[in-house]
Amino acid sequence: MHSIAHIDEMLKIVEWLIPETTKEKMTYAEWLMLTLAIYFHDLGMVITKDEFEHRYETAFKEYKEKVLNDTQESEYGECAKERGDSFLYQEFVRENHAARIRQWIEGKSNKNLGEAGTVCKEIDDE
Repeated sequence: MHSIAHIDEMLKIVEWLIPETTKEKMTYAEWLMLTLAIYFHDLGMVITKDEFEHRYETAFKEYKEKVLNDTQESEYGECAKERGDSFLYQEFVRENHAARIRQWIEGKSNKNLGEAGTVCKEIDDE
């Protein structure tokens, strides 16, 4: 689940992950950057309706064929077939979300990982 509960859990992890001696030395800016990193680390998981509608103009087609071929006799393969493109596109995005957000931030939106023009425009909007 990538809801706010996921963010809350990550913030709780920070409490025990960072030693007290380090916490005492961290600046406000460092705390802010850490908090923002936690909030935005999965931004690459964002999928717009437009992106989903254009999924076959990306590497998704090859991804889908490979997944269905590689898992055809497994429970996962049966589940993927049953759930269809909605499920498989989520899996495609999950597998590529780090590369997606990096491209968006760098302004190098590669449509091969999903049509993200709307998201990139929001990121670039000042």
